[in-house]
Amino acid sequence: MSLKTMKNLRSVLNKLTNPISQQQGFVRASILLDWHLIVGERFANFCQPEKISFPLERRTGGRLTLKTSSAFAVEISHLETIVVERINRYFGYKAVDKLLIKNGRITPRTIKKQPQPQVSPDQLSSIEKMVEGIENSALRDALIELGKGVYDQQRQTKPSSA
Repeated sequence: MSLKTMKNLRSVLNKLTNPISQQQGFVRASILLDWHLIVGERFANFCQPEKISFPLERRTGGRLTLKTSSAFAVEISHLETIVVERINRYFGYKAVDKLLIKNGRITPRTIKKQPQPQVSPDQLSSIEKMVEGIENSALRDALIELGKGVYDQQRQTKPSSA
């Protein structure tokens, strides 16, 4: 799936889910879609947003109800300030002041594994030559993966000769 297709899909999903999510107190449906990005994969596996309650006629200083298992509730309560900070950073303003932690069953998020980019040995060699002067191994590896993705994307968008 291309990046453009994913952006279009996200736009359609937001249009469909925003009215429903606003009824549940969510400022935007994207908090549901991006929860794993807001709080990180570890937290997203153990807690899920349920609703945001705001003071009368305001969209700031809300209380986010989080559903989590009783085993994780203590940990999340100790990390409340960090979670609230991440949520507010995501929204770009002080949307949430407090968490209300509620025990419940968490629906595991399914992560679809991305297929590995297909590149020829010559293309891989070319990419590795381009990044050979980079000393930071993590950066070098990330650039190699990026290069593979670029070559793979070019391969996929070329018109097939039939």
